[in-house]
Amino acid sequence: IQTFSNIILTAHTDTWKVEIPKALIDDGQNRFTVRVYDLAGNYNETSNGSAYVIADYVNPVVAITAVTPTVNTDYVNGTITVVGNVTESNLASLKYSVYLNNSTTASYTSDDLGKLYNFSQTIDTTKWVTDTTKTPINIVFTATDAAENTGEASTTTYHGKNYTVDQATDKP
Repeated sequence: IQTFSNIILTAHTDTWKVEIPKALIDDGQNRFTVRVYDLAGNYNETSNGSAYVIADYVNPVVAITAVTPTVNTDYVNGTITVVGNVTESNLASLKYSVYLNNSTTASYTSDDLGKLYNFSQTIDTTKWVTDTTKTPINIVFTATDAAENTGEASTTTYHGKNYTVDQATDKP
């Protein structure tokens, strides 16, 4: 139990705010009780209020479970599908970003895909690579929960290295 005292409100309003240090709030459900005293130190039991606040400090867990189709396990081309899932009780959004040539700047970031706990995202690699230059590609899925915690998974981590886009790998 943490007690905060000597918080003085000087304005006459129905709305007020108290900031409680994050270190004092446990992950999960927390109960807060407010007791209001007048200047003489009196309070009325019936004017006390309680509220429950759920704190979330845990990042969503994103896992990629498949990338198909591949050619000789290391190459992709044309349209591919990335399959995976998100473990999170309060998911707010899921997006993906495409990184080419080992860049740390995304070549493309999707719109919000919504609250997809299980995803199977079709991605057309010809949007970024139209030739046979053997371009390294990494696709990163990022989940954000309602508390704005994020978690991510990448095709590079799933595969152990970048896939390579080569649009000629399965042409006759």
